[in-house]
Amino acid sequence: MHRFFALFVAALLLAGCGSAKTSTNPDATAAVGATQDPAVATAQPDETAAPATAEPTAEPTVEATSEPTAVPDANVSMVKTYYRPHASSYGGGGAQVILEVKNDGGTPAKLSSSGFTVYAKNGDVVETGDFNPLVQFLAPGETGYLGAYLSFDTAKARKNVGKVVADDVSFESVDEMPACAHLKVARPKATKGSYGVWMSVSGVVTNDCGEDLSMGNIGAVMLDAKGAPLGWASDATAISDLKAGKTKGFKTEYGFAPGSIAKNVKKTLVFAYDYEF
Repeated sequence: MHRFFALFVAALLLAGCGSAKTSTNPDATAAVGATQDPAVATAQPDETAAPATAEPTAEPTVEATSEPTAVPDANVSMVKTYYRPHASSYGGGGAQVILEVKNDGGTPAKLSSSGFTVYAKNGDVVETGDFNPLVQFLAPGETGYLGAYLSFDTAKARKNVGKVVADDVSFESVDEMPACAHLKVARPKATKGSYGVWMSVSGVVTNDCGEDLSMGNIGAVMLDAKGAPLGWASDATAISDLKAGKTKGFKTEYGFAPGSIAKNVKKTLVFAYDYEF
């Protein structure tokens, strides 16, 4: 009986020691520590991911604006100088000189007096003088004329002229044509004047510029069949104060173109305008 009781106690002691033993397996410990609830896990940034690239900002489109084309200023060139001598019943006779010009520029031109030189056949200077405009304003592309008159003491002096050279042509560029730069002219005509000595130019001028004239002028050029000037005439009084809308006739011999050219005149150009300083 005592032996059986002793064996029973010993068995109980051995069973208690086995149940109190703790596991020391390191793998088991790591497994428990790594377990997390996926719902509350914190996302960690991916350090290897490429950084986000900002979308480039579109540059505003700038439309090119074309610069306005510059309009060239007036440019009056000398086309040709015409020397027209004539005999007379007194003295040594005379000569008309006509300078043909053209505005090759892009804006209107205002003409003014221009010089010339008369040379003898041996090259000596005989005389100098000035052309006077027969039309004051030229539009781009327009042809105009200036005139002068020479008188000689003897026929020998007249016949000794070798050439007449225009020194230059004076003009200035203007922004626009004046309203009264070209008045309406009707029935222009060139015929022999008093006693057939000089040419007479006539016509009818209408002031259609809408303004009263203060210094109305008339200039005329007589052309042959080829368009070359044979002579010129002018009048600074006939329409000097012509009122707006009014019409007036004129007839002038001033300029002293010889009556002998009448048979060769095929066309007469008349310029009527209000003179501007």
